[in-house]
Amino acid sequence: AFLSKKAPSQETVRYRQKTDAISDYKRKTFAESKCSVCMENTARHLIISVGQRVFLSIPEHASLTPGHCFIAPHEHIGAMTRVDEVAADEANAYKQKLCKLASRSLGLSHGSYVFLEVAAYPNAYKHHVRIECIPVDRDALEELPLYFKKALHELGSEWDQNKRVIQLRRPGFGARDSVPDNFGYFSVEFGHRGEGFVKVIEDWSSFPLYFGREVIGGFLDKSSELWRNPKREPLESLRRKIVHFEELWEPFESGLTLDLPPTETPDEGEPEGPVLPPSMCL
Repeated sequence: AFLSKKAPSQETVRYRQKTDAISDYKRKTFAESKCSVCMENTARHLIISVGQRVFLSIPEHASLTPGHCFIAPHEHIGAMTRVDEVAADEANAYKQKLCKLASRSLGLSHGSYVFLEVAAYPNAYKHHVRIECIPVDRDALEELPLYFKKALHELGSEWDQNKRVIQLRRPGFGARDSVPDNFGYFSVEFGHRGEGFVKVIEDWSSFPLYFGREVIGGFLDKSSELWRNPKREPLESLRRKIVHFEELWEPFESGLTLDLPPTETPDEGEPEGPVLPPSMCL
């Protein structure tokens, strides 16, 4: 005879929920404390501009091209599809400024930036999303979409359920409104004209985080040392890079917030992942 399994009591269920929440909270807190992307953990000399919700920084390692930089949200969150509207608008404003900088100040006639984003699923507490911004000239900007589309079609396993390469819908907003906000994905956006692609990533073990840099680096015939695992820039070279970028960015810093809709200062947003309620504190 089969014995019926006794259902756990409500007290046992509550205890398990409490311990699970505490464990998740500790994992998330530990991940944030070790995050190299969080502004609090980013070296101050690498930060070029700080907005209400996002900030602009340059890499400590060798740049793939001159003007290489990052846009990252203040909040430790895994995807730009999950930030609030103010952060999304502000990131869009930074992209617009960078595209103007590329065409006016970097000597790239009709060139612009390519924006790369690797986004994780909500339970990937370690991942802090950032938009990698790489300037290219006009020829590269026109040809790279075909290279990326082909590379994205070849990416992943034959068993993946989401094989489709999706066209981006909102210029300047990356994958926002193109894929569900609880998905992990890779997206690429070309300049600020609205062209770009996104693909849902199901198997992270087979996805190289340098994928976007590899496609651009391969097209530009750059050494793999610059896109696979770039080395730290020598101190004097890094200093010159910082000073040069700050000089280029200065004309674009003023009036940056004018690109944003007027907003009241909101309450502190809920961080991604589980938050431990006071009633669950030990």
